Amino acid sequence: MGGRRSLYRELNALVRTYLESRRNEMRKIDLDAATFIRVSTIESVAHNVAIAPVRYCARPALSRRCR
Repeated sequence: MGGRRSLYRELNALVRTYLESRRNEMRKIDLDAATFIRVSTIESVAHNVAIAPVRYCARPALSRRCR
């Protein structure tokens, strides 16, 4: 479980750093909330593809990512 927490912290830091680097291109936002939403979305998509790859990989927009 410690490995997952470490990965989650690293992903949060990466996403937040990216958002901070693009801050001048966005309206004023809460970076903590934006980071949470993006990381949660990434995690959800990855989880759904892992548990149901056939359903998601059959879609043309996703099929090349599943190879």
